[in-house]
Amino acid sequence: MTDIHCHVLPFVDDGSDSLETSISMLEEQIRQGVKNVILTPHYRKGFYCADNKEIVESFNELKALAKQKGLDVNLYLGREISIYGNFEKDLEAADKGMQRPAAKETDEKCPVCGKMMLKKRSRFGEYLVCSDETCKGKINLTST
Repeated sequence: MTDIHCHVLPFVDDGSDSLETSISMLEEQIRQGVKNVILTPHYRKGFYCADNKEIVESFNELKALAKQKGLDVNLYLGREISIYGNFEKDLEAADKGMQRPAAKETDEKCPVCGKMMLKKRSRFGEYLVCSDETCKGKINLTST
């Protein structure tokens, strides 16, 4: 079975709010017989503006973790796009890379590598991410 529409990628739209939640969602899909999952984060100007680089990075991170955990599922990356009046113009802007608010420097050190953390904001709230793009250090600052 193939799921052609889901919001499993964390921090990019109104779907998953963490890698742990994403893995749980995939495990449930596997229990229900799903073998192929097409991840379809939203693109809608003013609401869900994660740029393509951020989405691809999140996809690659989730795919690697699913493989590490031995999940028997094939993951593919798609996109859910809302069509509206200025869609063509907005799509061109997205191709150039829509800008999110700049990350803010903090005094916090990354628990993974010890480098400085940056404060970012998603629709789920604020979180810290390591300033070293190769490090996976993240800390959720929003209580759930």
